[in-house]
Amino acid sequence: MDALLLKLKHRELGSDPPRYQPRDPPRYELLEKKRVIRVGRKIRGGEGAVEIGYISSPFKPYIRKLYLNPERRSLGEGKVTLVVAPKGVGKTNLTRLYTQAFYRTTRKMPIVVFQEKRGDLDFTRKEDPEKLMSMGIEPIKLPEDCQKFLIPGENYRIPLAEIEYSELMEYIGKRIGSSQGDRIIQRVWYDRKGRNRHRTLEELAEACEEVIETMEEREDANISIVRTSINRFLDLIELDRLIESSRELSFREIIDEEKINIVDLSRIGDDEERRFVVSATLRMLERNYHETPCFVALTEAHVYAPVAGNPASAKVINRIVTVLARSYGWNVFLETQSPQNLNPRVVENVDEVFIFGFTSKKKREALIRSLQMKLEDVADLFYYVCKDIGKGEGLYATINDQSTPYFVVTYLSPVG
Repeated sequence: MDALLLKLKHRELGSDPPRYQPRDPPRYELLEKKRVIRVGRKIRGGEGAVEIGYISSPFKPYIRKLYLNPERRSLGEGKVTLVVAPKGVGKTNLTRLYTQAFYRTTRKMPIVVFQEKRGDLDFTRKEDPEKLMSMGIEPIKLPEDCQKFLIPGENYRIPLAEIEYSELMEYIGKRIGSSQGDRIIQRVWYDRKGRNRHRTLEELAEACEEVIETMEEREDANISIVRTSINRFLDLIELDRLIESSRELSFREIIDEEKINIVDLSRIGDDEERRFVVSATLRMLERNYHETPCFVALTEAHVYAPVAGNPASAKVINRIVTVLARSYGWNVFLETQSPQNLNPRVVENVDEVFIFGFTSKKKREALIRSLQMKLEDVADLFYYVCKDIGKGEGLYATINDQSTPYFVVTYLSPVG
């Protein structure tokens, strides 16, 4: 504690504490021992780690670089990373750092990143070289075709064949309420013979009609009401801009394993629609790449895995952080401004956490209650002493390091 207090006090006064004065701003280097890749690498699939910042311990007087090694993280257990910060203090920049690191150091790892604000992510966009060099960061350039934007309702629609019945009912079923027609559609969806009879809207309509014909022999069946209910349901599917129902389409035809797939949610204002896109996309990713390590980045995670309620998006996120990250090497990157509204089960499975900028005590306490790390004493002291926290600065903790938490400074991402 004394070391942290001394360090932060000197920082507040604008001087450096004795015994461990920091050097010039660290540069990206090629260090064979640590297998650090060159910043200027332009192709995907290099081996090594990417330097993303530096950390200093509150318990020991030293400063060391912080590396991200995606290849190592994908062997065996993956990692769940949580970033907690208010607006404009470095969350999106860290998303860029992690995403470009996974892109540059892995080969054929599916990368899916969700973007809430238009223009936040663009990995062909580069920072000013002079600005980067002044900060000790060597500029890099990724290929012009390194990314693929998926805009729901335009070039990206969820294939009807890939949608889970529970997701569909949560998204569309609420608009028409419960009816006997719903049970017929459910019977078609979960066909006893294992047939997929909902690959297109036309095929789904034919399958429903077959079930209705078997009901016509029953005197108690009000066929006209049932048919009306089903037709209304089918009309809602056909008119929905987020569902592809006119043709059969595979998820592997939509995303590109060799590129950064950016799902742009900025044009969707309704939370229900955004949750539907997120849950359907993540479930399709799991179905098609179940045993393949993947990288997923999700902003405003508390919207999709809230404390209250249990939407389909929360179920799939819980499965990813508890099963896929632990057993199949999936790496999950979550951002939030409201940790108190994030599902505790998700927080319990976090492996590393970044807390940037000023975070209120109420939010810190809600976060610390669920985290499997000891942050209470250091966090309170940090915010008591440090009054001018810069962008990309804060606390960093990891579950595998008993020396945590650290004071962290992350670099400006050279791309994104």
